[in-house]
Amino acid sequence: FGVMHIVFNMMWLFQIGSMIEAVHGSGRFLLMVAVLAVLTNLAEYSLHSHFWVWKFGGMSGVNYGLFGYVWIRGKFDPASLLHIDKTSVIMAIAWFFLCYTSLLGPIANYAHAAGLVVGMAWGWISAQIAVRSE
Repeated sequence: FGVMHIVFNMMWLFQIGSMIEAVHGSGRFLLMVAVLAVLTNLAEYSLHSHFWVWKFGGMSGVNYGLFGYVWIRGKFDPASLLHIDKTSVIMAIAWFFLCYTSLLGPIANYAHAAGLVVGMAWGWISAQIAVRSE
């Protein structure tokens, strides 16, 4: 819940969210954020083993979901205009695994994982639908 955590999350939300909103519109973007927020928070709440589980917060799970969506949608549907450069992918995945080491303190790892998996699945399904309808 620190200032840097909030700033980093909002920067990532702005960068990736702006891209999704430009391509899909505000309504679909807000739907994605809402679905990812519910699923990632449910994952963290359901799977986290500590008694203070209700104290987690942030947009990291949602951001990992949006990242996963843009990464996979752009990879399998280049015409989608969604793209994340290779360096950003490497950094996001490295950060994902670094968080699992516990060196950075308590992290909502289940929210991150759920967001990444849901976002990647959403991106892949969306890409398959788009490519088949062309």
